[in-house]
Amino acid sequence: MNKRLETLLRALFALPLCLGLAEATAGAQAREPVGIVAEYQPVKDRYSITGPARTAPAPLTIGTQVYAGDMVELPAGGLVIVTGADGGATRITGPGTLALAPASAKGLGMVGKMLASLQGYFGEPYRASRIAASQGGEDCAGAGAIDVPLFPEGSAVVAGTRDLRFAWKGGCAPFTVVVRDARGGEIARTVTSNRAARFREIVLPAGRVAVEIATATDTKRLALDTVAARPAPPDDLATDGGANLALLAQAYWLAEQDAGRWRFESFDLLAPRIRAGDPLAGKLGDLLLWGPGGAPP
Repeated sequence: MNKRLETLLRALFALPLCLGLAEATAGAQAREPVGIVAEYQPVKDRYSITGPARTAPAPLTIGTQVYAGDMVELPAGGLVIVTGADGGATRITGPGTLALAPASAKGLGMVGKMLASLQGYFGEPYRASRIAASQGGEDCAGAGAIDVPLFPEGSAVVAGTRDLRFAWKGGCAPFTVVVRDARGGEIARTVTSNRAARFREIVLPAGRVAVEIATATDTKRLALDTVAARPAPPDDLATDGGANLALLAQAYWLAEQDAGRWRFESFDLLAPRIRAGDPLAGKLGDLLLWGPGGAPP
């Protein structure tokens, strides 16, 4: 067999393998999320997503991951907002069968993997319960003991001059909230009829501070370690997924560390995006405020 023919045959035999590898690579890329559903309207409607990366239609809910080529059928007046890897928000409006993301959309990387476990906590049942909690939905007779999910046992906050906020379930107004240093000296005090309090620009000394949330019949005591800095997130959470989704993933990662020790710092990290009206940041913030204590489930 001459050299030229041998080379040609080798190339022909190698071609299926190369094509198979290319298809596998393209398949892996197609299965990587490229965005997150941040909001949809009307919320009473139910939509399904179809696409080449899906084996069956998937329900569209807040927090649903979006893949390249995904489609949704919307009625007139229907709206879906998708936050993508570039950090921007894309508004898809009905009527029609519409693309949620172009085939060329950039993947979310590690951010997408981190946020995947949050999807169930952005749905309607949790949304309803958190709204009731945030509005102080319990009457005084059945309020129960004071519970502060944002500060589980062993919580830590960064020392220095900063805002410190609290929100809780249970107890009967009025509430007296006091922050003390390690020697018992009073740092700040307020009285409120709401199940929430915020101290602005108070000085938290390094070491430990004590917090008391008291009613006429009950006192909830918290011991907070005051430290130099919060843990730094992994590098890939700082670079993947665009600025807004990366911040969301960093906050979730932080809340998961040390059995929820950094839950308040996680909420504080989200606060600028919550104030800016970011719907996903707001929903994660509500999970931190009102969800089960410790690390988010």
